[in-house]
Amino acid sequence: PFDRVVLVTVLHCHRALSRCSTLLVEIESSPWDKYFADVESRQKSHRRTSSLFRAILELREIVLAAYRGRNEVLRASLSPQAHDALSRGLEGGELLSPKKPSDPSKNLISREENIRTFLVHDWVTGFHDVQTVGSTILPDSIGTTIGKEAFLTLASESMSIINDYKTVMNAPWKGFCEHQRKWAETDAVREMEHSGDLIIKKLASKERSDALESNKLMVAGLALASSRFSTMLQLAREPWAKAANWQFSCFTDLLFRRIVFSRIVDFDDHRFASYELTLGKDREHLQEEEKLKREEEIKAALIQAGEAIVPYQVDDEVEEEDLEDNFVGWNDQNGDTPGGDDGIPEPASIASNTTDTRDNKSDLDWDQLDFDDTTTDNSDPYLWAKRFVWSEGETFIRTFDSVLLVTLRSNTKGTLLLSSHNLYFHQTGEVIDVMTREKVDIPTQDKKWKLNRLTDIHGRRYMLKGQALELFFADMRGRTFNDITQYPVFPWILADYTSEEIDLKDQKIYRDLSKPVGALNPDRLASLIERFNELDGFPEEEKFLYGSHYSSPGVVLHYMVRQEPFTSMHIALQSGRFDCPDRLFFDVAGCWRSCLSSTSDVKELTPEFFTCPEIFVNTNSFPLGETQNKTPVDNVILPPWAKGSAHEFVRIHQMALESEYVSNNLHYWIDLIFGYKQRGPESAAAHNIFHYLSYEGAVDIDKITDEVQRSAIEGHIQNFGQTPSQLIVTSTGYDDLQCSTPSKQFGDQRYNEAAGAIVSLQLQGDSIFAIHSDYTLCSYKLYPSRGTIPFQFKHDRARKIDSRTSYMVQSSSPDMLDGTSSVVRSDFSQMSTGFALAKGGSEQADEPSSGIMDVSFFLMSIGYYDNSVKVHSIDSLQLHSSVNGVHRGHINCIQASVDGTVVVTGGHDGTCTVWVVDYEDFAASIADGVVQPGQEGSHDDFLKCCHVLLGHTTPITCIAISTKLDIVVSGSQDGSICLHNIRSGRFVRSLHVNAVTQNVENSRASNAIPVSKLVIHSDGIFVAHLYDGSLHVITVNGHRLVHTQAGEMLNSILICPQSNTLITGGEHGLARMWNLHDLTPKCTVDVSKYGQITSMVLVPSENSSATQFLCVGSENGLLSIVFRNP
Repeated sequence: PFDRVVLVTVLHCHRALSRCSTLLVEIESSPWDKYFADVESRQKSHRRTSSLFRAILELREIVLAAYRGRNEVLRASLSPQAHDALSRGLEGGELLSPKKPSDPSKNLISREENIRTFLVHDWVTGFHDVQTVGSTILPDSIGTTIGKEAFLTLASESMSIINDYKTVMNAPWKGFCEHQRKWAETDAVREMEHSGDLIIKKLASKERSDALESNKLMVAGLALASSRFSTMLQLAREPWAKAANWQFSCFTDLLFRRIVFSRIVDFDDHRFASYELTLGKDREHLQEEEKLKREEEIKAALIQAGEAIVPYQVDDEVEEEDLEDNFVGWNDQNGDTPGGDDGIPEPASIASNTTDTRDNKSDLDWDQLDFDDTTTDNSDPYLWAKRFVWSEGETFIRTFDSVLLVTLRSNTKGTLLLSSHNLYFHQTGEVIDVMTREKVDIPTQDKKWKLNRLTDIHGRRYMLKGQALELFFADMRGRTFNDITQYPVFPWILADYTSEEIDLKDQKIYRDLSKPVGALNPDRLASLIERFNELDGFPEEEKFLYGSHYSSPGVVLHYMVRQEPFTSMHIALQSGRFDCPDRLFFDVAGCWRSCLSSTSDVKELTPEFFTCPEIFVNTNSFPLGETQNKTPVDNVILPPWAKGSAHEFVRIHQMALESEYVSNNLHYWIDLIFGYKQRGPESAAAHNIFHYLSYEGAVDIDKITDEVQRSAIEGHIQNFGQTPSQLIVTSTGYDDLQCSTPSKQFGDQRYNEAAGAIVSLQLQGDSIFAIHSDYTLCSYKLYPSRGTIPFQFKHDRARKIDSRTSYMVQSSSPDMLDGTSSVVRSDFSQMSTGFALAKGGSEQADEPSSGIMDVSFFLMSIGYYDNSVKVHSIDSLQLHSSVNGVHRGHINCIQASVDGTVVVTGGHDGTCTVWVVDYEDFAASIADGVVQPGQEGSHDDFLKCCHVLLGHTTPITCIAISTKLDIVVSGSQDGSICLHNIRSGRFVRSLHVNAVTQNVENSRASNAIPVSKLVIHSDGIFVAHLYDGSLHVITVNGHRLVHTQAGEMLNSILICPQSNTLITGGEHGLARMWNLHDLTPKCTVDVSKYGQITSMVLVPSENSSATQFLCVGSENGLLSIVFRNP
């Protein structure tokens, strides 16, 4: 055995020496920087090389000892070549008997040389091949049978030792495993396993439940966040979007009119609803094309989404039905209603100015997106309300179950929760379509309204019963028509729809307003009376003269079919398609003839016939089809006297409604609809009897127990409705105007109390405030009189606006397009836009419950070097507030609304800012929660910044405001005219006048004429004065009615709403009156002897809103008064 160990030792040493030789050669033959980073590392390696030499020397000594002691074993085991090589390597030189020289250093050098000689010998560098014998690897240097047997025997003995060692080491482990196996088979362990399985299942179930709940919260939060982001993205994109399709807004203005249209987010052209298509064979082919197109769009969208979105992975153990529930939203919470048994009747329905998502998907209120994901008790039945962010100190008051939320297109059952600060609505039932009475699958969410935005509460009828409340909030754009069954009704005014010209002074062109539509044709009336008398089987109170009604959902949709959302409602009413083209509203004269001749057609008109020309125009190109005589149905055919213009038709219709004949006879029609001729004997005498179910109180639905009969009666009532009409003020005009310049004025050079032109005129009560170019505020009193001159004029006082020292006007003329702020000239047009008279109001501290408002008027001014907006008391000129930092740069213009409640400033940075003065509740009701008034210099938030309006890219030059329309119109240096909503701050549209074609284009300005002045009329039109001297009358929906040249640059423009007259004054010193509808001159008042007209203001009558005086400020500082000859 020892000999075998010696043999194996020599073989291992041979292998080790070979590797040391290879390593030494690699180190010494390679560049030093290959293995070493610096010289210091290389020096350290020399020490390691010395260690390598010592190891080689020790290995050689081991081989030498084996050679000297057991050479016969090596000779018998190694191959002759290997043994000879080993002998030569060990016997060569002085390895066997080295001599010791006297010098140690020489001895060291001689030994290193001998080692190097040994390393390059054949025995070290050769004999590295191996051969395999069974599972043993045998070195090639063993060449004898004895050597092989010895090596194999040693390998077998080694393997046997290893196996014995493993057996000894594994024996305890095997014993332990056997013991554990026997223990696991006992009953005690089985009981523990069963208990453990139960615990694991419970934990797994709880984990799954928690995961699902967490997933629901996450999905709901993501959905709300996505809605918020989509809304923000839409708000950001709207001012720069391309031309889009438009629809009726869900809300009316303060005069109950739909004039301003809103953008359609997801437009449907309804081409599959074409009447011809539903009857022809091309429908399947068109549907297939549409399907392929939609598949391509979805595929492209998925590819695009896949590049940017990582899909959410759901646990594989979650079941499919659980996955479906994750996207349902919040579960309805059921429970008893606190305070429900206190004897207070709960409302059966509530109508609000909130519409479903189909009406306008972009009209999302931020309050409806508030979400609090704080963990709460799921057993709370009002958890849905607590998911909103509640105000500090907000407390629960009570709830109302079984409430019906009524909108224009749908009714939703739910629960109403009233708190001290807000009103919350939660859906508990289905959403029912008003037209089809079917369930509508639309996404719904809990709603929240702030009580400080609640402006009015009106009692309303629903299903002919006084059981509803209509709530008016000031958070969007005014009031809303919620119930299409009670849509406002207006009368037919004219009877002539065939003449080329129409004379509104001729009484023959008017309809007889003392009779209902059904009684206008004597022959038809006779047949209807005959049929009435033959209704013997009916009770007397259920007999009717007319089977149809003058106002119903079908009538409203008949007239409004060309504009959304009424287009979609019409299609829903007609079972998914447009009605037969011959029955559509396509000819005004034909519609009038039908109302005179058909026994089933007695319909009146809607308010839009007098306010909205768009209902006559197929602006969205809906496929309305062709009549039987192949006449295409598109725009409504108008009477010849309308000259093919829907705007002209509406204008003449308005004038007819305001005419002397209608004013003297309209009360007869009111008696028929709302007065004593509506029911009873007077109704029979006036032939004004309709179906009994159309009258309030005719039937009590709550007492009907038969569901079939109840459903039939409800369906009948849904087709009939009444709402109050709104009258229009009789028009007046200007005739024989005169002008007077009072002698005693502060601007007279003889008094020397005020110098320079009157750059701004402001009116408050019977006081007129004139601001001169030296910033002197002069006040005058103007009283009506019965003398030759119908007024008395008294000067009051003159005061300096002290804070305006070193003030200079910043010109915004179009030649400053590079954005410089150099002061180049005094510009009366711009100076007149530097002041505004605002109204503020705060509740009196000593009578907080009286509701009386302490209203004060404040003078707001701009143009300071610190770019601030300053507020002074109009009485004492005390500075109340000074705010800067809202606009980045100069403030170019400021404008207040007619009632003074809202002020808008326009800046050099292209933005407009909406302000409210000293009226915190009103400011809170319209503020968007993003803009805060905490700018430097503000005094206790006296001046509230509510919105920042975007849409312009160049400095603002002028602004016009109409709170009745809820519209701000702004113009800029590049010619862009932008429209925004006041209360929501939402962008409406952008348009400009093309400098080349002179056309109005609904897009971003590219080649436009800069805007100088703007003024707006509450009827939905505004006048723009451009820097080329032109005047343009444009509707708020972007249609230009007329334009002309003013002949001068204007410093002031006004609109007299009662007479629809435009008043202009400018550098020629002429006050011109123009007809607003065609811009034809009416008269001119010459005050040019006083220089340019720099400012103007209209003074209403003491007892009415009719204009009585026109005050004109001139360049020489004198005030002239224009009045009608008494």
